[in-house]
Amino acid sequence: MTEILDNFGKLVFNRMKKLSFEAQGYQNWEAILDQDINFKYTVDSVKEKALNWQLKVSCIREVLPRMYLELALVNCKRFMNKRLQVSDLDRLGYMVRGVAEPLSASYVSAYLA
Repeated sequence: MTEILDNFGKLVFNRMKKLSFEAQGYQNWEAILDQDINFKYTVDSVKEKALNWQLKVSCIREVLPRMYLELALVNCKRFMNKRLQVSDLDRLGYMVRGVAEPLSASYVSAYLA
C-alpha cells in the first residue's frame, strides 16, 4: 500500500512540476523533469492547484486515509512556497498517536518515519 501511495505522491508532484515548467515557458521540460529545482518562483496557478490538493485531502473524514494521503503529498508543499515545517510533522505525529488500533498506528508511524 505504501508503494502505491509513494507512486501517487510522485505522480502528483511530477504533474505539478510539469505544470510549473510549462507555465514558465520551458520548451524541453521532459529532459529536466528529474532534476531538483528551486520552487521559490512558482506560478500562481500551480500554487492554487497544490493548495487545491491539500484542501481535497483535508476534506476526507476518515482519519487513516487522510493521514496517508497527507504523508504522500508532503512534497507538494514546495509549490505553495512553503517549506515543510516542524509543526507540520508534529501535527502528523499527533495524528498518528490518535490512532487507536496498534497495528494501524505502527504502520502509519513507520510510513511517517
